[in-house]
Amino acid sequence: MNVHGHGKRERSVVVAPVLDDDDDVELLECWVRRYECQCCGAVITVLPKGVLPRCLYSAAAIVTAFLLVAAEPVGEGLSEADAYDLQGMYRRRCWRTLDPYRWRSLDRWFGMAGRWWPGRAIAGLEELLLGFVVDAGSHDRREVLVVALGAHARWGCTV
Repeated sequence: MNVHGHGKRERSVVVAPVLDDDDDVELLECWVRRYECQCCGAVITVLPKGVLPRCLYSAAAIVTAFLLVAAEPVGEGLSEADAYDLQGMYRRRCWRTLDPYRWRSLDRWFGMAGRWWPGRAIAGLEELLLGFVVDAGSHDRREVLVVALGAHARWGCTV
């Protein structure tokens, strides 16, 4: 395959607080590098580590959301509404009428987890997170996120 640089573009990504839940969720811009195959003309994009294709939230923000809603002792056992208040892009849910509130992205993200971490057997959310916790050797959120991002970089899907 013969590829040449084909420019770059900006892309938004949500980066969530890692250590302190009082920090704000941030919407940042990152660069996505593009390459063009000289044989077939296909354009390939290369994302920074932790930025997932077709997802506004970063891998770290998604795993943090999973840790918030997963049952104890693996996660914190928060309701989806409480997790969204801590982790969601729009901190106020007053414009939503669903009761109980469901953060629908969690289901969609979990459905894609098998593609993001294909080296992991995923039967349930707690099983996925337990693998990260065991590999990290602790329940420390920062260490679990380092393991999850490393596993994604090692086993993540090609797009």
